[in-house]
Amino acid sequence: MSKRHTARTLISALLVLLIVVTTYLAQTVRKDAPQNQNNLVVKDKGNEDRVRNNVSSLLARAGLNLGSPLAHADAQTHRQLRIHWRSFGKSDSSGLLKTEQLASGATLTRTASTVRTGAIPRERSFELSTDRILITAVDGTDAVRWWRLIVDPRLVRAEVGSTSDKQSQDFYLPDVELAVECPDDQDLKQVRFYRPTWNGQEFQLELIGAVALD
Repeated sequence: MSKRHTARTLISALLVLLIVVTTYLAQTVRKDAPQNQNNLVVKDKGNEDRVRNNVSSLLARAGLNLGSPLAHADAQTHRQLRIHWRSFGKSDSSGLLKTEQLASGATLTRTASTVRTGAIPRERSFELSTDRILITAVDGTDAVRWWRLIVDPRLVRAEVGSTSDKQSQDFYLPDVELAVECPDDQDLKQVRFYRPTWNGQEFQLELIGAVALD
């Protein structure tokens, strides 16, 4: 009987200790939660500032000015543009175009413009590469008020070469249709498309074309 009593006493003590430790840990987590959330907000804000600085530097090299950002994240509507993009090839190229066959300009035609419900997300990263397209929206003073990076919709990657020596090669479709979602803001007058090019030291922007928002 004495051994059983001792065992029950020990088990009861362990249960009490477990309850005390669990309660302490729960209180500690609740106490630290607001501070952790504030840290996340600060880090996110810092990342947005870095992204904006990188975009501003890139635009400045192209002679463009980054204006004040639009509050599109809280907007009730956004605009969807349907665009037909026809690329020009050098030396009367036809069919799929290689990188070296692409001419700098293109014909961009707005085929539809629709106001849709809901906001569009902010761009929270800025990873430039030659297979991306930078889309900007400018106001009446030519200041860039909104931008978005997308994968080049013309891009087609194919495996070429013999069976034993295949290599990936980029080709470009001469005609594509794409949808662009931008802020529905009366200050915006034009959407412009730029292709990032690498000169060996830094990225530069090559204007492809533009469509009006009026």
